[in-house]
Amino acid sequence: MTKRAAVKIASLNIKGFGSHHLQHSDNKWLHVNQLMRERKIAVLLVQEAHVDAERCAEIEDLFALRLRVHASPDPANPRGRAGVATVINKQLVDETTVQTTEVIPGWATLSQMSLRRGSKLSIMNVYAPNTPSENAAFWHDIQSWLSNHPSVRKPDVLAGDFNMVEDAIDRLPARNDSVVTCEALADLKQVLRVRDGWRTIFPDTKGFTYLQSGGMNGAAPSQSWLDRIYVTNKYLKIAREWRITAVGIPHADHKMVSVELTDEDAPTLGKGRRILHHAVLEDKMFLTEATKIGLAAQVELAALAPGRSDEANPQKIWHKCKLDILKLGFSREKTLVPRLQQQINALGKEVERINGDDNIPESERTLKSAAAEKQLARLEQRRHARVREAVRVRDRVDGESLATKAWTLQNRERKPRDLILSLLAPDGTREKDSKKMASMARTYHDNLQRQDLDVDDGLREQKIQEALLRIDHRIDDPALTPFVNPVTTHDIASALRLAGNDTAPGLDGAPYELWKKLHERHTHYVKHHPTDPSFDVVSMMTAAFNDIEKYGVDPTTGFAEGWMCPIYKKNDRDIISNYRPITLLNTDYKLFTKAL
Repeated sequence: MTKRAAVKIASLNIKGFGSHHLQHSDNKWLHVNQLMRERKIAVLLVQEAHVDAERCAEIEDLFALRLRVHASPDPANPRGRAGVATVINKQLVDETTVQTTEVIPGWATLSQMSLRRGSKLSIMNVYAPNTPSENAAFWHDIQSWLSNHPSVRKPDVLAGDFNMVEDAIDRLPARNDSVVTCEALADLKQVLRVRDGWRTIFPDTKGFTYLQSGGMNGAAPSQSWLDRIYVTNKYLKIAREWRITAVGIPHADHKMVSVELTDEDAPTLGKGRRILHHAVLEDKMFLTEATKIGLAAQVELAALAPGRSDEANPQKIWHKCKLDILKLGFSREKTLVPRLQQQINALGKEVERINGDDNIPESERTLKSAAAEKQLARLEQRRHARVREAVRVRDRVDGESLATKAWTLQNRERKPRDLILSLLAPDGTREKDSKKMASMARTYHDNLQRQDLDVDDGLREQKIQEALLRIDHRIDDPALTPFVNPVTTHDIASALRLAGNDTAPGLDGAPYELWKKLHERHTHYVKHHPTDPSFDVVSMMTAAFNDIEKYGVDPTTGFAEGWMCPIYKKNDRDIISNYRPITLLNTDYKLFTKAL
């Protein structure tokens, strides 16, 4: 399954700045940074930001590697009321292309940005007043501003906290809002030609983003669909993943709304390569079942000798063993969802069921929905806090040494990934299909490797001998012995011990840590349970590698295949020769080459 590359746009009312000290756990912006990192949000539209120029500078200084904040404070009370901020994730969007204009200071801004080469996006961030008369005037004021600035690109996205609903279905208990307010917003929508994307995709679904803190006269607190994202028809056709989600930020009483936006020129993306998650390596059931797979492979290998064939050989046995272990690991990943996340997922479905069940009387539905929403908010806050604590502990450990890879990556500036949107084909046309572009890149580099190989054999031998004659120092025969002997289990175990952790695996998705874990398990069993059978992954690899040395690589195993990643160098981005290829190879292949 393929889908086009996209960027996530989200909107959230954070209900104030929180603690005045940015490093305090109650400061909202610590959690905003975590939210954007964890959920890969490219642009977050914040309402009730309470951010003035000084606070904005402090935020950007603390989160200099990730966040750029375009804030518009309330002129009368910048730190105590209203305020909107458009927050840019610099690792996903080129922040140098972003320009923000205040439409209504503290209440509405318009941001223009480039998401990809030549792809422009205009986003209006709004925080509408609460009273109906002021709310209606707010939409008229925006329309007047746009009329007075005809050269400014109209927003492709209108999002924020609207503090009103357009239909009774968007409140629980159901009720209509002021006609004047609804008509004022309708007029603006008509001018901008935008539509509520979530409501268009889910016309009959009841979803709410705001739960009142308490009901009147002991009644259940009401809920409303106040936070919305409107898009033009162009983006509505190609937008996806419309979501309403709890965020877990302390004292924030709104849910976040989000959508993924793409465009017609965005390349299609496949599933990518799966990488075995490190959590699986700590799963006792996985390790037990992986050992069983390895033991069965060892029995098959022992029964093979000396009858090797192209159909049955150590390479094929190791290849099947590896794939079976990885298949098991990927399957276990799906079941290792943390219990807290399972509770959140189940409660989210229960909220949807309650809100959509018209057979439940409205008063009862209001009570049940409010209770479930409160419980959902508490669970999400717990999950959010656990993630934050895990990051804090890891940062503390890594911060104690400047030599750790994690510390280096954390403090290195990351630029947005630059997708290859098109490549110049041999016939002069520009190819935009991702599979065809990949084929073009593969053909180019294959031809590059074969270039100038058609040389006369006699001339080649002559040049080889001329080169050898220029060598003054030669290796004595005894010193050649290690090079002619096959690799040993000691060689492979040493290579595995020296292999670095947290490195990118190849196409099979197997990290070094998988083989290290299985090897440690075998070593432990040999020491403490010497009579019990144990899966010796190093011996299994060694048998396969020795078979390769003697018979060559079995072409059916894909042992030497890699994933080529083109890195842009300079000049025209549509010409494949302007990219430097980096190939990600499987870890068992790299262990073999390390041992050699």
